Amino acid sequence: MCIRDSSTARVDELARDINSVDPMSFADTSRLKCPKNLSRDVKRKFTKASTWMKPYWAQVRCQNVKTHKESLEWVAIHLPHEIVHVLMKHGTTDKVMEVEGMDPLTREHHLKCEREAQCKLLALGIWADGAPCNWDRTESVDVMSLSLPGLTGEFANLRIPLVALSAKNVGENTWADICSVIKWSLEILATGHWPTCRHDGSPWRESDCKRKTGPAIQRACLDKVRADWDWMGKCFHLPFHLSLIHISEPTRRRGMWVG
Repeated sequence: MCIRDSSTARVDELARDINSVDPMSFADTSRLKCPKNLSRDVKRKFTKASTWMKPYWAQVRCQNVKTHKESLEWVAIHLPHEIVHVLMKHGTTDKVMEVEGMDPLTREHHLKCEREAQCKLLALGIWADGAPCNWDRTESVDVMSLSLPGLTGEFANLRIPLVALSAKNVGENTWADICSVIKWSLEILATGHWPTCRHDGSPWRESDCKRKTGPAIQRACLDKVRADWDWMGKCFHLPFHLSLIHISEPTRRRGMWVG
């Protein structure tokens, strides 16, 4: 008896329904015959013609749901500098570099960064939030996405996922490890030079063989980080609600200064 992944099976079902109405839509996906390899084949079909670079794999301290202790796990992360490279390559430069959508405070910060860099910078934002992932809302996924706060019009709410992780696997140090990778990628955007090694200084792994290195990349700066207070507490270790620690008190917590 073959057990099929429910979400993949649903994608397969939707592809077949759409293809019955419009034979040109999802044609390759709707022709998949073998339930045994359905999950693998659907993923291959949807990523075959993708212009996005493959995710970067990094070891992150995650919560083990059985032992309730943190252990190193490989987590897939889409790197901001590689996303910027694809946007600049396939998008309209004037639109991507737009700044009209910024609020005054964000615009002020962006201008300050441009003065220090002495060049035009692409404005970036981080958007983090949790979302229910099953029908009875008993489980959720924490998602960190990349946004372009300067955009207006139909792309104003563009969010490009960087990493998604089940909330039950988020431990005390999980987001710190993920943010160290994101920080490394943002530093690459600050300088405009492609990296020559991994985020921890180690040589490229076999899985990194297709990572791009070469000509300069569009320089950018992080202008905004938006999230709810729960995520801010888990990521930046700000005091949670009902905490006795005042947010303005410089406090040493979990190896990070708050205040």
